Amino acid sequence: SYLLIQSFARPRSHQLINMANTVYDSAGQDLQDKPRQQTNTMTILIVGLVSVLSYWAYQARYDDQSVVKYEMQMIDHMIPAQDLHLYKQAHDQVYSAIYSIAPKSRKVRKSHKVLRMNLNKIDDAVPLMMKAVAAELYDDSDAPLDGGLANKIKSHAEFAKIKIQSIKEKYSNINISFEKGGKSHIVVGMIGYQAVNEDEIVFGISLYQEDWQEKEYVKLNQKADVWQDANIEKFAYYLLCRSLKPSLGYE
Repeated sequence: SYLLIQSFARPRSHQLINMANTVYDSAGQDLQDKPRQQTNTMTILIVGLVSVLSYWAYQARYDDQSVVKYEMQMIDHMIPAQDLHLYKQAHDQVYSAIYSIAPKSRKVRKSHKVLRMNLNKIDDAVPLMMKAVAAELYDDSDAPLDGGLANKIKSHAEFAKIKIQSIKEKYSNINISFEKGGKSHIVVGMIGYQAVNEDEIVFGISLYQEDWQEKEYVKLNQKADVWQDANIEKFAYYLLCRSLKPSLGYE
């Protein structure tokens, strides 16, 4: 089984319970597509950052075909079309395993930023993008991005400045807890950019973050294949890409 229930007397196995294919938090609220509730302070921060980014990011608009094209490239890089069925299969397996006994709590957060910018503004624009991403992922609106993730984003900006034409890189940080009442943490996504011309690039950051905690008497079965990092990554990438382009066969 996917989970081990440990009572005060002894551990026992628990068979899979079929659950409706909807994500709920501990209060029964739908989290699958529900925007994260923001405080007034965080909302003001994000609006301010987006306003400044709009200034630095020349022609950063939805009808800019360079931006639209790069968004599609990001999705194709995260999930190649020929492998979509494998990611869907992993999603269904992990989702069913998580909800074989509904967790105590579950939070899903996403951030997706794709901007066209001039290279001579990159030192200003990219740090502001990072702040906007962190404000969407973390409870503390002033918290910086995780160091490993921040360093990857900064390195991409440096490569762009020396006129390397294009880089796309997946990012993942998987930490599954196998303790009773354990807290699991997942971050997957993609960082990259593409040169548009000699002076401009399209820069993209797309991330999916999930945190869930088991009930105090439940722990995940470490021997179950479903909890392998590669399977968890597919699960999370599927949810990220589905949120970006639901019309591309992500049911």
